[in-house]
Amino acid sequence: MGKYVNIKILNKDCKGIYLFTNADIKIITDPKEATKILTNPFKLQLRTKVGNKTGKKTFEFNKKKTTFLSALEEVASQRQIIKDILIKEGTLRPKKIAIEESKKAETFLEVANRYIETKSISARPSTIQNYKTALLTHCSALHDLSIDDITVDNVQNIINEQMQTKAPATVSLLCVTIKTFAKKVGLNLDGLELPEFDNKVECTLSLEDTKRIIKAMREYSRLPIEGEAVYQYPEIRNIFAFLLTGRRISEVLGLRYSDINFETNVFKIPSSRAKGKKDLVYNLDSYLLDAIKRQASATGVTDMTIDKRIFTYTKETPRIHFQSLLEALGIKKLRLHDIRHMLGSTLVQHGVPIADISVMLGHSSIAITEERYANKTKDQATRATNALNELISN
Repeated sequence: MGKYVNIKILNKDCKGIYLFTNADIKIITDPKEATKILTNPFKLQLRTKVGNKTGKKTFEFNKKKTTFLSALEEVASQRQIIKDILIKEGTLRPKKIAIEESKKAETFLEVANRYIETKSISARPSTIQNYKTALLTHCSALHDLSIDDITVDNVQNIINEQMQTKAPATVSLLCVTIKTFAKKVGLNLDGLELPEFDNKVECTLSLEDTKRIIKAMREYSRLPIEGEAVYQYPEIRNIFAFLLTGRRISEVLGLRYSDINFETNVFKIPSSRAKGKKDLVYNLDSYLLDAIKRQASATGVTDMTIDKRIFTYTKETPRIHFQSLLEALGIKKLRLHDIRHMLGSTLVQHGVPIADISVMLGHSSIAITEERYANKTKDQATRATNALNELISN
């Protein structure tokens, strides 16, 4: 018969977290030993107490897709959310409300807020932010309408309006978010027309411009003072260093000191923070190691194993600095995400194997990399023919 066993691992946020296991142990102190006894799926339980109110929330994970430590981190991130619900509601049990009666009595905004609050218990912070932006900001025109009175035309008007100012890919994500919400609350949006767009990225930057951008990012805000290099915005420069590895801005800003292994010189993007929902591990060269050490020194961090974010900025600040950098170089406007496309396209054009580029960019499959970056042109056909002729003649 299984039981929940307390987890107490040094330098890990595991207060009140328990693992369900059939093993004959009383406490878990070693993540490697915990991994050995994991079932599939495995369960972690978070127990939280606020005053005289106690709440328990159980999370289930697929052993093949989620490591023990990344699951532990994800559960720990929900602690404050559960505490807030306990303070407000007094319990974690969902209120029993008849769906039909609730729909008739509630507005779109009321249903949306309740939906987001429920999702907050288990969904990632980035997912919750997507719902807030879509439902609470972009759907403001629907807020005062009864959920029963909302039609496909109401939502289509919002989509069409967003298409006037937003990129098709952005509006498409908005559509998906709204439709997911609608399906869960029983709102029929059959017939909603989604924007069409080509997600394949063509990089038109010359190699010379690419080199200029990379050099400017590596030396961003450099000021020669009394013969020494001083950087006006050192944290932005450090963020740029990691962006030049092909990492997404969300992955860079989410990095923690506990994700760094200074013995093997690697850093990890846990599955809980990776787009592909799997752990990603990359090497640290001397330039990236220096960036981490510079950042730690600037923020007063001495314990390099601490579970604390390395960078302090939100996405907007690096975006502003990147646009300033491009303006100074006289290069057309690019997004921060286009750094990935710039690297991928440049490497493809200069013969780097697609498989290597795919791993660098963290794609879930080589097919994605090929679809987005491998231009199928007559030049490629010519190279293949020449290679075949050379093999035959040897």
